[in-house]
Amino acid sequence: MRWWFAALMLLGLALLLRSSPLALATYVLFLSLGISRIMATNSTGRLKGKRNWTYQTCEIGTTIETKLTLRNSGRSFVPWVLVEELLPEGWSNPAGPTFRIKGRRLRLAMIGPRGSIKLQYTIETRRRGFFQIGPLVVETGDLFGFFRRFQVETNPGFLIVLPKAIPLMGFEVASRRPVGEIKLAHRLFEDPTRIAGVREYQPGDSFSRIHWKASARGLGLMTKVVEPSVLAGATIVMEFHKSRFPEQSEPMLSDLAVTCAASMALAVCQIRQQVGLLANAVHGAERVKHQGYELQATSFSQIVREQGQGPVEGLDFVRVPTQRGDEQFGRIRENLACLEMTEGSYLEEFLAENSWMIPNDSTLIAITPVVTKGLAQVLGDFKRKGRAVSVILVVVDDAQKERSLTNLIGARIMDFKIVASEADIPRMCMSEVDRSAPYFLKGW
Repeated sequence: MRWWFAALMLLGLALLLRSSPLALATYVLFLSLGISRIMATNSTGRLKGKRNWTYQTCEIGTTIETKLTLRNSGRSFVPWVLVEELLPEGWSNPAGPTFRIKGRRLRLAMIGPRGSIKLQYTIETRRRGFFQIGPLVVETGDLFGFFRRFQVETNPGFLIVLPKAIPLMGFEVASRRPVGEIKLAHRLFEDPTRIAGVREYQPGDSFSRIHWKASARGLGLMTKVVEPSVLAGATIVMEFHKSRFPEQSEPMLSDLAVTCAASMALAVCQIRQQVGLLANAVHGAERVKHQGYELQATSFSQIVREQGQGPVEGLDFVRVPTQRGDEQFGRIRENLACLEMTEGSYLEEFLAENSWMIPNDSTLIAITPVVTKGLAQVLGDFKRKGRAVSVILVVVDDAQKERSLTNLIGARIMDFKIVASEADIPRMCMSEVDRSAPYFLKGW
């Protein structure tokens, strides 16, 4: 618009001065502007982009080859085009880089009639998450640079990087007790390995229940008395409220919590017990389906992707019902990969609202960076109702750890593990095979 205004000013000046050369130059400028405007308008309509993939699920450390093609479908050349592939904000954060990029994702070129240009680069994944790769942003214009046009080509690709699942030491498959024994108020069935005492033989008792050593010492047959118990898997609940994770420790601390959850889910699924996941977090893929992605193309350098971060109307928290199945671990792991922090309900509020999703016969495993008095009270209420409760504290700050342990002990929750790095994860459950004291940690 400013070029047209400048040309009109020159034309007015030429008429005022009665200068023929200046008027001729103004007419040439008008003609150039008109031709440039047509070239710039036609250039954008003829460019079409294509991506070699739109959806990928991979492991950490996987290298993904990305190819983008921008084709000119017109019969005239495009004098210049600047193309760039957009990546998520903070992808190269030194504290926790998301990707390692090799190759060209920015290029300036000229495209001939029916011609094309290509961008090719590789993405090496470095951390778990749900990421939007792209879209491809194109800037072009006329030969003289009077007019520029911006357009978005190709839909973005969506990448799910699965979290690591580390094998846990102390999970004895033969013992069938991965997360602690649960004494139940209601007798579901009796565990013959847990002998509580003996009593006199009664008609109807199975001969396999006779305690022969005690019978030999006594005057008659004695029958074993066993405690009712059952191993019923676990329901993993995760704190993912943004304010509970110190900014200076992100994204490492939240990724550590996710790795703990994936490792625990793997261990329980390997012995074919039920497992579920509850998290006060938003699922990244569901957010994109609900909100889509937005671009603000005011200039090439100001194209920014806007992401929603809090729970909004119609967007729910992550819930995977507790159940058995060969596909359960894959389902939980994919949900863990897509967890995004929110500023909605805290874990204690989320647990109170979703307690109906935690079966009475499963262990509640809470994974959190901090245990507040409110959370300790809610967990204590679960334990007082006869539930088995275990806490995995992912923490790097000593003061925060002391406050959390004080609140846990005050709520009489003694089954807790402290995880400060991935090196601590394999040893999380080494004490769980101690049948004599399933609610206490050996060595803590």
